[in-house]
Amino acid sequence: RCGVHVHIGDIDFTKENIILMYHLYQRLEHTLFAMLPVSRRGNEYCRSLDKLTFDITKLQGAERDFWIEYYYNEIVLLLSQGYDCSKDVNKKKDHPKGFKCNYDHSSHRYCWVNFIPAIFNTRKNSVYTIEFRSHSATTSYTKIKNWLFICMGLVDIVENHKAELYKNFDMTLSELIEIVYPKNHMKLNEYIFKRTLKFTPTEAGADPEAEDYVDNEIDNNLSLKNIL
Repeated sequence: RCGVHVHIGDIDFTKENIILMYHLYQRLEHTLFAMLPVSRRGNEYCRSLDKLTFDITKLQGAERDFWIEYYYNEIVLLLSQGYDCSKDVNKKKDHPKGFKCNYDHSSHRYCWVNFIPAIFNTRKNSVYTIEFRSHSATTSYTKIKNWLFICMGLVDIVENHKAELYKNFDMTLSELIEIVYPKNHMKLNEYIFKRTLKFTPTEAGADPEAEDYVDNEIDNNLSLKNIL
């Protein structure tokens, strides 16, 4: 009934990066949900991102600065639930609803990607993170390790490989993994493929999610040497 929530910080959350992240994540969310149990789709704790439309080519044109400000304000307006960027709604302030959005499940804190701590000062110490909330509960080292690599890849592609994103606006998850992890992409993409296949609907009565949780128990004899 729980989930694995991953916060990634020490990121340069510029306005451009936030726009590219939102654009990319709403495009890839179907692929990412497909590799997770059905209960994680439509879940009130990790629901889909609200759709925003960006023409990313405008971030490369002569009016680049205008469109960065325009699209970033669109995101703030959505995430703040109706407030434009201002002296009271900005990166130095907490979300207008207050601490953890007052636990309001209609807020965007409860999307599968939580942008709130990336654009608001939720910790009151100017430490910013982006949170990925969609993975199912697990104590499996392999699942957690691979999910961490996927989440880090989703951030790294924007921070360190913008040129690749601007060249390929329709980048797939497998292409992203190959760019971010050029030496190890095959193993991670194979894992994603197998997970997706596992949760693809098959014959009536099959319950791959119940089977998936069987692997969650930690072996008390497991050592660091065995899992690396």
